Amino acid sequence: MESVLRDYEIDDDATKRGLLATLVALDVLEGHDDAARGRLDEIKALEEKPAAKALSGLMTRSILDAWRESGDRLPTAMPSMPRSRTLSTVCPSMSCRTI
Repeated sequence: MESVLRDYEIDDDATKRGLLATLVALDVLEGHDDAARGRLDEIKALEEKPAAKALSGLMTRSILDAWRESGDRLPTAMPSMPRSRTLSTVCPSMSCRTI
């Protein structure tokens, strides 16, 4: 997949996002969290709609953040991610009502 992105000029952003999303999944499975974050940034940059841009990679980033903070890649690490931090990612001005 990396060779496809490197060797071919892909004009369709949705196709690029799909290829990058597959690589993100592989990075996460292989424990390459920083590479996954970089690819998530690339996907976000390819989003055209503001809502899609705001939500792009939100869940994966939250999981990566929880793993980084807890030092644990097990599912039990997820509850350590505060809801307010996830909301602040979506709504940086915090004008959104917190849950």
